[in-house]
Amino acid sequence: EVDHSQAWKRADRSGQSALFLDDAAGLTEAAATKRDSIQRRLDHARSIIDSEPLGKHWLVWHDLEAERHAIEKAMPLAKTVYGSQDLDEREDLIVGFSQGDYRILATKPSLAGSGCNFQKHCADAIFLGVGYKFNDFIQAIHRIYRFGQTRTVNIHILYLDSESSIKDALETKWRQHDALVALAETLGTAPQI
Repeated sequence: EVDHSQAWKRADRSGQSALFLDDAAGLTEAAATKRDSIQRRLDHARSIIDSEPLGKHWLVWHDLEAERHAIEKAMPLAKTVYGSQDLDEREDLIVGFSQGDYRILATKPSLAGSGCNFQKHCADAIFLGVGYKFNDFIQAIHRIYRFGQTRTVNIHILYLDSESSIKDALETKWRQHDALVALAETLGTAPQI
């Protein structure tokens, strides 16, 4: 939950204040709310990880650099992969996680959400937020929900109540994706995921 009284302090171009925070209203408002809620979302992610057996490996997907910095402070055992990192270091961290060398990898879907194979050691992921980029989202899920996965895959999506419309849009895109895949299977042209 978010503190909706914060909406009363913000005004749009015409000077109108809102009764509730709505992160679908604009990027600036969404980014501010997301930054203000990093610690709460991270605390919830930690509680999920801490409630599970120590042997589990975790992917923690995030979008903001501020989230990465908070992850590094709150989860000192987590390895983080980020854009300005040396390419060889990034690659070594990704390969190390795929080989089970450490339990927690935190990165952005735009960096490791496509082409990586983490299913051998990992079946659990947490998204620290929700966004409109469905392709990044589904590709990130398919890093562990893919051929060769032998365990039940658990995907935890943490979102604020002010992001409900964004979550709803993502769910709509997922239903559309499922319908297109079903149609392609019917026609015999289904893509391999």
